[in-house]
Amino acid sequence: MTVVIGFNWLTEVVMLADSRISWEDHQHPPQDILQKLYRFGDSNNSVVLGFCGDLLAARKVIFFLVASKLRKYKRPFVVSQFGDELVRWIEQAARSELTPKQRTNIKFMLCGIEPSRHPPILKDGKIIGHTSFVEAHIYIYTISKNGKVDCDKRPKWCAVIGTGNELECAITNKLEEARKFGSNEPQLHWARAIVGGEAIAQVIAESERVSVTVGGPFQVVRITTKGLETHYIWPWDIENRNVEVQDDNSKIVLSNPSIKEKYILYPIWELPLHDLRGAG
Repeated sequence: MTVVIGFNWLTEVVMLADSRISWEDHQHPPQDILQKLYRFGDSNNSVVLGFCGDLLAARKVIFFLVASKLRKYKRPFVVSQFGDELVRWIEQAARSELTPKQRTNIKFMLCGIEPSRHPPILKDGKIIGHTSFVEAHIYIYTISKNGKVDCDKRPKWCAVIGTGNELECAITNKLEEARKFGSNEPQLHWARAIVGGEAIAQVIAESERVSVTVGGPFQVVRITTKGLETHYIWPWDIENRNVEVQDDNSKIVLSNPSIKEKYILYPIWELPLHDLRGAG
């Protein structure tokens, strides 16, 4: 299982995911090795896609998207249009690659912003101006047994998929508190994202019910008008921020010199595992 969270802080959208792989029948011990957030887009704009559920199914869908669709995508990148395209692409992948059981055991979340667009201010049904903050998008994709995809363009400022649904209220409350940190000081917004991520990591760690299936380093991605910014939170020592990050081709290597530990996070198409049956 997993947890993927997207939240709109008006000035930016932030996504967070853990890195743990666990198996339904516990035939293998959990492993904290998986990147669950992926960037798509162009040099001017981009989105982040996350997933939860059946790992084999997710790998098939993401590989289909990358190999069959995204390499050929030539349209100017607009988040809302891309989000609609994603419905059709996931449906194609689900109907050609997944079993009915796999289809209902996977969800995706897409987050992005339109840096040049600002939501309108309405009065009596008429536009009287535009807000100072940018247009933000958080979409949730679910698949039915027959392969039809539903896209929930959630109006809420925060969305949770995966095991985190059981803790959605606690997570939302923690993020509401973190949202106030440095809200009027743009130079502190990166720190606000980390504070929110650490609060969520602590909620997960303290929950005996989900701490077995959710864990490992947490990836935090800020989607801002200046581009993407990624941070990592060390799993069980959130007070220690001395984490070194190395981008080794497609792998991410995290090390913590103070405790001499290391994590290697792989993209889903390069996982060094032979048995992914029942993994999520």
